[in-house]
Amino acid sequence: MEPISFGIDDLKFVKAMIEKLNGRAAFQPDEMANVGTLYNRLTAFIGAAEASIQQQKADAHQPGRHANLPATLVPEGPHAEQIEHSHKNGHSVKHQG
Repeated sequence: MEPISFGIDDLKFVKAMIEKLNGRAAFQPDEMANVGTLYNRLTAFIGAAEASIQQQKADAHQPGRHANLPATLVPEGPHAEQIEHSHKNGHSVKHQG
């Protein structure tokens, strides 16, 4: 099985979808808190990932310095067990930044 490729651009797309759906009143009142929490987490993660990528690029251009190795992502949230199970079964998630 080919590795699954999932990157920052995919997360940006999900964030944009949430924004569009919210503008179309697609969420019920009892769903808004969960959607808002997900949106806030996506926003924070995207910002941190982009800052890390920029720092790695800056480090790579400085003589005598090595770019930082990417951090290991630890699954969390409602699907963490499924992600961890997939990882243990040989399915990999590859970051494309």
